[in-house]
Amino acid sequence: MYCFIVLLLYCCTYNKYNWLFCHGVVLRKLLLIISVFIVWASTSHAEEKVFRVGLMPAISTFNIIDPFGPTATGNGFSLLNAVGILDVGRDSRLIGSVGYDKFTLGASASNIGQDVARTGGSVSYQSMFRFTREFKPWVGVGLGVASESYKTRYTLSSGGNSVPASPPERSVNNIFAVLNISTEWQVNKTFDMGVHLQYEHPSGDGTKTLRIGIYIVH
Repeated sequence: MYCFIVLLLYCCTYNKYNWLFCHGVVLRKLLLIISVFIVWASTSHAEEKVFRVGLMPAISTFNIIDPFGPTATGNGFSLLNAVGILDVGRDSRLIGSVGYDKFTLGASASNIGQDVARTGGSVSYQSMFRFTREFKPWVGVGLGVASESYKTRYTLSSGGNSVPASPPERSVNNIFAVLNISTEWQVNKTFDMGVHLQYEHPSGDGTKTLRIGIYIVH
């Protein structure tokens, strides 16, 4: 079932479905890697039931590192986020996600306004910290990759008129570092639910992202 879901998402990034995923090529590669990972995890660990997969809608705050000028802070809601969790020990696990963000930054006389689309994925290693019997968060670090496009770039003149920025469009591919913390509880024998807070910092030009999501995995 897991493989079917990922394969369906993979196929939906082609041709007439490209309106859904603006970075179809990058997302296809990420989904292909995840599908291989899912096949391995679901077959080699089927009896232990240590692999889970699901969805993680998230609210995010974005700060762009733009070499051509300052920008405002952006906010957005990301619905298209898939998450996978692989337990590798009693108090350790791998958590990975792939998703799509789209948001608009407002312009001013100093800030560059632009439409931003971002496709990315990350994998983190998390360890459980048993502070109390009830509070046992997962804390992790990891790496991710992202492809970002910036379009309709402009500033405002003193009279409030739109002035095209240079360059009018640009794109960036980058690697980013990840810090995160999660807390999780069991809904029933089939599903688990959790809250996931993650900070992403690019290695160069890119987007600094702080996101909080609620995930449900099977």
